[in-house]
Amino acid sequence: MGIVNTLALVFALVAIGYLLALRGTLRDGAGEALGDFVVAVAIPALLFRTLSQADFGGVKPLTLWAAYFTSILCTWVVATLLIRRGFGRDARSGVVAGLSASFSNLLLLGFPVIFALFGQAGTEALSLILAIHMPIMLTTSVILNERAEMLDGLREHQSSMGTTLLRIVKSLTSNPLVLGILAGVIWRFLPLELPDFLSELIDRLAAVAGTLALISLGLSLRRFGIARNVPQAATMTALKLLFM
Repeated sequence: MGIVNTLALVFALVAIGYLLALRGTLRDGAGEALGDFVVAVAIPALLFRTLSQADFGGVKPLTLWAAYFTSILCTWVVATLLIRRGFGRDARSGVVAGLSASFSNLLLLGFPVIFALFGQAGTEALSLILAIHMPIMLTTSVILNERAEMLDGLREHQSSMGTTLLRIVKSLTSNPLVLGILAGVIWRFLPLELPDFLSELIDRLAAVAGTLALISLGLSLRRFGIARNVPQAATMTALKLLFM
C-alpha cells in the first residue's frame, strides 16, 4: 500500500469517528470510553508486544533521539517566541504553544501511520522514541510551567526539584503507556516465553489499537471542536506539520 492510500485510509478512519459523533450514533460518553480503552489497554499491549519482541540491531538509539529531540527543541523555541512576541501572550501561553507545536501524536496517529508505511521495523524505531518521549516532555513542561507562573506573577517560589521530580515520577508510574513500555523492556531481558493464551490475548488487543485509536481521534475532534485562538492554533499546527 502506497503512502497516498495509507494516508487516505488513516483519514477515512478518523472521518468515521467524526461522523459517528456528528450523527449521535454512539451513546454519550462512548467516545471518551473508547479513547480510554485505547490508551489504557490497546496501545500498552501494542507497546509491550513491540518492545518485548523487537530487534533493534539496525537502529542507533542515540542518533535517533538526537535527531528527534533536536527538532523538538528548535520547534519549541520558535513557537514560544511567536506566541510571546508575535501574539503578545504571557509566559504560560508560551509554554503551551511550545508543547503544542512540538508534542507529536506518536500514539493515536503515529503508530497506525508508521506501521502501515514501514511495518514492524518502523514501529520498533518509534518505540525507541516513545520509551523516553513522555518522561522528557512531561518533566520539561512541568518545570517550564512553574517558571512561567513565576514570571506571570502567579507563584512566588518555584517548587524544589525534589518535589517536582516526585510529582512527575508518581504521574509516570501510574500511566498505562509507561507501564506498557517498562513491562516490554523488562520482559525482553527475561529468559521466559509468554504462555500461548497470554500471547494470543496481547496480540489481539494490539491488533485493534491502530484502528480504534484513529476512530477515537475522530470522535474527540467532534467533541472538542474548534473555538477561539484560531490564528494561534493555526500557527502552532503549521509549525508542527511543516517546520518540525
